[in-house]
Amino acid sequence: MLQNCINLQKIIFGNNFNTSLINSMDTMFGNCKSLISLNLSNFITSNVINFNQMLLGCNTLTSLDLRNFDTSKSLAFYRMFEGYSSLKYLDVSSFDTSQATNFHNMFCNCKILTSLDLSNFNTKSAITFESLFTNCFELISLDISNFVTTNVVNMKSMFRNCRKLTSINLSNFTTSSVTTMSYMFEECYNLRYLNLKNFAESNALDITDMFLFTPDDIIYCIAEESTRNITFLLEEKICKIKDCDIKWKDNYENMIEMKKMILMIYVLKNI
Repeated sequence: MLQNCINLQKIIFGNNFNTSLINSMDTMFGNCKSLISLNLSNFITSNVINFNQMLLGCNTLTSLDLRNFDTSKSLAFYRMFEGYSSLKYLDVSSFDTSQATNFHNMFCNCKILTSLDLSNFNTKSAITFESLFTNCFELISLDISNFVTTNVVNMKSMFRNCRKLTSINLSNFTTSSVTTMSYMFEECYNLRYLNLKNFAESNALDITDMFLFTPDDIIYCIAEESTRNITFLLEEKICKIKDCDIKWKDNYENMIEMKKMILMIYVLKNI
């Protein structure tokens, strides 16, 4: 409807703008990259099944009120908020996501968001989480312990470049249907604890560079029944740490600390 209105700064929707029969808002405001104000409080979205790319690239918006949005029929949130590089706060706590299958890139490139309340998200129908939080540079905390992942097949780049997250608890994640986790934690530079306790074996698991550029001193918690591919990848990473630099051989204290850290990883595997 207003896609690529790149110079549009403000939109006012009057009371006669009735959205009660609309079933798709796909790309409605896509690439309105000069938009600084948007009031959607009068929108009736009870019949909308597609919010894909609705607000994609609205990178100058500094606030957005979606508390009245009814998303109970939505099947997809693909790229809905992608590119919100000026938005510090986003309230999606009222979203009903129980029917949605596609969360691909939903919050991708929300570069200055510091937190997200996803405690009410119901992901029982979810199939893809690809790049869900990619490039959320300022995200400090994230609680997704309520996520149901039984039907998810794609977790590629899910947390890629979440540079300020220090821990991610995925102990409730079921990954038996997942086919790709490639780049899932790439460039999570400050990640210190990662709980993958409930990750299960998958027959066609792509884990290419899953832990690329994560810290060397990260503590992984994985169970014996975890995927053999992930276990092998972690052991390979540990081996690289053990042989990383000649200075470890010359510095007794550092070598002892490194051995303690490696031992801790293997202990945690059995918890």
